[in-house]
Amino acid sequence: MHGDVAQYANVAYLEANKAGVLETVEQELNTVATVLEDDNTRQYFNDPSVSVSDKQKALDAIADEAKFHEITGAVLALVNEDGAVSNVGEVSSAFGEIMSAHRGEVRATVTSADKLTKSDAKAIETALKKRLESGQTLVLTQQVGYTIYLPFCS
Repeated sequence: MHGDVAQYANVAYLEANKAGVLETVEQELNTVATVLEDDNTRQYFNDPSVSVSDKQKALDAIADEAKFHEITGAVLALVNEDGAVSNVGEVSSAFGEIMSAHRGEVRATVTSADKLTKSDAKAIETALKKRLESGQTLVLTQQVGYTIYLPFCS
């Protein structure tokens, strides 16, 4: 990960880890991201005529109402100060990726032209699990990619 979104997520991770509140901050960032998916809320925070100070008051109200940890509030203030509130969903996703790695999760996506049979899926899962190190957990996602049939026609 790189860029501003990754920097916000990394700061959140480092501070939450020091304070021992990683899961709390993860949940709270997810909550804020969900709140900001609302059209009216998103429009408010994307409106350039609304001052950074007014946006901060709104974020503080959300944080106070939900009783967010101070680290979550500080991360939101930093994101707001940089004019990047519209990126909170991406920050939450990036933080989730960091947390996934922290938990030892190894993500794999299998894309096939047709839905895998249960036995094929199990064989792939078994083969991938053999490659994991101690303490790692496989998080396997399956998807069907119909363009696999016609890769040069898309």
